[in-house]
Amino acid sequence: GLGFARTVTINNPVELPRNLLSAFARFNYTLNNKYLLTYTFRRDGVSVFNKNKQWDNFHSFAVAWKMQEEKFIKDLDLFNELKFRAGWGQTGNSNIAPFQTLNLYTVNQGSGLDGSTVTGIIPLGISNPDLIWETTEQRNLGLDWGIIRGRFSGSIDIYQKNTKDLLLDKPIPPSNGFTNTTVNIGEIENKGLEFSINANIINSKDCKWTLGGNISFNRNKIVDLGNEDTFGDGRAHFFGNRLGTGTLTSPVNIFIENEAIGMFWGLETNGLYRVDDDLIGAPVYGPVNPVLGDIRFVDQNGDGKIDASDRKIIGNPNPDYIYGFNTEFSYKDFSLRLNFNGKQGNDVFNAKIFTNGYNDKLFTKNVYRELWQDRWTPENINGRYPRQGFNLGDASDVLVEDGSYLRLSTVTLNYNLSSKAVKAIKINSANIYITGNNLFTLTDYRGYDPDVNSFTYDPTRIGIDYTSSPVPRSFTLGININF
Repeated sequence: GLGFARTVTINNPVELPRNLLSAFARFNYTLNNKYLLTYTFRRDGVSVFNKNKQWDNFHSFAVAWKMQEEKFIKDLDLFNELKFRAGWGQTGNSNIAPFQTLNLYTVNQGSGLDGSTVTGIIPLGISNPDLIWETTEQRNLGLDWGIIRGRFSGSIDIYQKNTKDLLLDKPIPPSNGFTNTTVNIGEIENKGLEFSINANIINSKDCKWTLGGNISFNRNKIVDLGNEDTFGDGRAHFFGNRLGTGTLTSPVNIFIENEAIGMFWGLETNGLYRVDDDLIGAPVYGPVNPVLGDIRFVDQNGDGKIDASDRKIIGNPNPDYIYGFNTEFSYKDFSLRLNFNGKQGNDVFNAKIFTNGYNDKLFTKNVYRELWQDRWTPENINGRYPRQGFNLGDASDVLVEDGSYLRLSTVTLNYNLSSKAVKAIKINSANIYITGNNLFTLTDYRGYDPDVNSFTYDPTRIGIDYTSSPVPRSFTLGININF
């Protein structure tokens, strides 16, 4: 038992308390069943801020006009629904770790001048007692419509969303003893359009066919970053892992005022050094001169060397638009439903393309077949990829790929047992179905999955494929029985 132990160590769990208390009130008003008004008031409090900054108030207003109730719309005999909507509202975010406003310390032991063990107290970070709620303010206009007794319907929305006083970890000089501290800084703007439409194309007793789709366009922009450009922490985010034999030491994403969020930042390339004449006057990359088969980087400032000053925006992880559509066809007791989704215009940083031992000169590890078969060699000077053993240590545009795709996400084939068969086995209803998920994806992306972000938990690392796995294709066969 514990009584026989020489040393008993008791580990107490560390609690990170986070208490949130909210209250809200809502007021609704309707006039003539045509004009609607809603006002909502929220008061939120959270324990992660100082006492005089824990509480904040948030408001929202919404109005709607049921235009189909107006006589001049009814006289058209076209719309069964035509509703105009407008709204404005605020929400708050307090998603930071507890104790960021306090000076925290921990016990540490080291060696004294005489070799003895000395116990001391050291700080854990730099506190910020002035932290406040991050606030998002959104305005939107919308229109819902339906025609021909609801056979065709849809909606249109336009919005603008601004997020201010962002809660971010700001990099600070290492001379402070720490690398970052939590601050309220900056403003981000999102503007967008969203469309959806649904149609009952065929609606007879035995045969039905419906079709629906949606598409959304969003443009984001960094309005303010406190007069500083901020990089995603490329080194920390890759945890010291390597692209071949070189560590990816430069950050991948950058956040710049008046640019979209998380643009890819790195070196521009211009093919490979294929023949000896290409090496004349070639800039130095790293500590050595380039050799045949190396990637040719663009020396942006013409100083004869490739370094951080030559980096530029090399891609955009934000899509031009995302979309989806679905269709269902049924004939008597059979039905078939298909769901598609897609994304267009975004880039993916494929940080895996030169891994898997591509720089292993002993050839003891696996590499991508395409890289191996189309690499530069003296016999294949027109190869697409650099020589075996090339050390890529920086983010560059050779790792940026088009992430656009169209995916058949689900397919379901269903059969409802006839009423006679159901009654014969004395049950209310039964159906048999088979569902397939992720049946195919149309894309030019060379990784496992174009819809990837290996660092979903970190908003400063966007559109990076580093630790992703293939999306499985699955099939399900089932039966539903109601007694």
